[in-house]
Amino acid sequence: MSPDHWVAVDIAVIVDIGTFRTVLKGLRRGGERWWLACDLPDAPESGSVIVGFGEPLCSDRLNCVFFRIPTLDVGTSGLPDEVYLVIAPALIEHLAPESRALPDCRARDFVGDFERFFFPLKQALIERLQAAGTTR
Repeated sequence: MSPDHWVAVDIAVIVDIGTFRTVLKGLRRGGERWWLACDLPDAPESGSVIVGFGEPLCSDRLNCVFFRIPTLDVGTSGLPDEVYLVIAPALIEHLAPESRALPDCRARDFVGDFERFFFPLKQALIERLQAAGTTR
């Protein structure tokens, strides 16, 4: 097959909200944390959850970023505990911070934000999946 016929393929992880919460609680890197930043009862209707990344107690929103992760419609009752997330880089949406200038005229590094958010999260989910596979 020639390079003209190559297709980009991405692998997604489907995870239930309970497992996702557990992974987020234990995930900390370099002083940064991950947390659910939305009301879970709204997730089935909105089709997504919002995950915060950075310092959750900081009053300046520019010290944390938010990402929208899509949910999977599996025809459940819509209860928050039955929400499944689709973790795939192409589907995660970066939510822009307030439109005001950053101190020292620095530009926001959206790619860097995403890399610092996604790759540790992905690794933690893989480790959780591997641990679950060894207990069966």
